[in-house]
Amino acid sequence: MPTLSNTFCAECNRFMKPLAIGVVVEEKMNDGQPYKLWLADILECPVCEKGVIVGFGQYPLAEHFDPHYERRKKIAIDSDNFYEESEENE
Repeated sequence: MPTLSNTFCAECNRFMKPLAIGVVVEEKMNDGQPYKLWLADILECPVCEKGVIVGFGQYPLAEHFDPHYERRKKIAIDSDNFYEESEENE
């Protein structure tokens, strides 16, 4: 496979390309409350520009009960290393 990814866009029939590597992603509970912070990668289709989040670490960086959860999240946000879902991503 001659690509950096084995993730394939079902709409465009193209392999996705890395958009961001090692970003902090916040997993949320069913009620929308913060749950866990993870390191992951974002891949994007070069044609339709739809993205997927893949490559999660084996363990979370922090969980909601961790007293340092908010501090770790703030560090990621301040360093532009935090993925936050926007309205256009929904």
